[in-house]
Amino acid sequence: MRKFSVLFCILFLVVFCRWSEGATYSEDFTQDDGPPVGWVIVSPNVTVESGVLALTPAGGEVDTFAGQGGVGLWFENVTHIEFDIAYPGDTGSWPYDHGGMIFCAQGTAGRYGTVCYTIDYLAQAPDHPESGRFRLHMFSGGNETSLIETPTIEYEGHWEIDLTETTITFTFNGEEKISIEDSQIPRSGFIGFWAYQAPAENKVTIDNLVVEHTPSACPGFLADTVVMTEGKENALLPIRIPIGANESAPYEVTVTSEDPGTAAVVANPVVFEVGDPLAENVEIRPVSAGQTIIS
Repeated sequence: MRKFSVLFCILFLVVFCRWSEGATYSEDFTQDDGPPVGWVIVSPNVTVESGVLALTPAGGEVDTFAGQGGVGLWFENVTHIEFDIAYPGDTGSWPYDHGGMIFCAQGTAGRYGTVCYTIDYLAQAPDHPESGRFRLHMFSGGNETSLIETPTIEYEGHWEIDLTETTITFTFNGEEKISIEDSQIPRSGFIGFWAYQAPAENKVTIDNLVVEHTPSACPGFLADTVVMTEGKENALLPIRIPIGANESAPYEVTVTSEDPGTAAVVANPVVFEVGDPLAENVEIRPVSAGQTIIS
C-alpha cells in the first residue's frame, strides 16, 4: 500500500482572534449531594456534601478539576482565585491535615501528572501547630519543586491567589502570606483541588470558588500540526472554545482546509450545544500527499 504524510499547519485568521473583556467564574456547589456536576474527577473520592466540595482519600490521593460536561475548563489569563477551605477530618497520625489547590495546570491528570502550581497546607503534628506551613510548589513531569514555604498556625478559612505575568501572591483571611516572583508556568490552565492520600481521616472541603480570568474571544486548536498516513483512520483535531461561549446559545465553529484536495474536513460546522463540554474533535480526511493549512 502506498503511504504518504499530510502535514497540517494550524492557523487562525487574526481578525477573529482578539482578547475579550475579563470574566468571572464562580461555583458555590449548590446541587444535590453526589459527584460535582461537570467536574473532572481524577481519583476518588470527590463528592458534594451539603453544598461544599468534599475530597476524601480512598487509598490514594484525591484530585479534581473544575469542568463542564466532564471536560476540564481551560482558564485563560488568570488573575485572581479565591475560595473557602476547611479540613474537617479528625486525623490522628502524620501528615494530619494536608491538601490544597492546583492552578495553571497544563493537563487534568492530577498534580503529579502535569505541569502546575499548587498551594497547600501541611501539618506536622496536632500538638505542635507552629510546625504547620503554607507551601507554594511547582510540578513538572512528576517532579515536585518547593518555591517557598511559610509557617502558620491558622489555615482554615478564605484563601486568595493573585497572579501577574511575573508574580504569585497568596493571602489568607485578608493577610498576605506569600509573595514571590515566578513565571515558569503560563497564567492559563486548569484549576482544581487535591487532598493527600493519608491518613484515611484526612479530608478537604471547598466552597465559594471564584476565578477571574480573560477568556479568548475565539476558538483554538489544541495541536500545532497533525500528520496522517494513507490507509489509517482520519485525524481527530481537537478544538477548544472559550469558557461561556455556549452558556446561553449553541456555539458553531467552522473549520476549513485551504486545499481540500490534500486534506478535507469531514463535517461542518462543529456545534457546541448549550452546556456541552468546551472541547470537541473535528475529523480530517487525507486526500493526497502534501500539506495544507487548517483554519
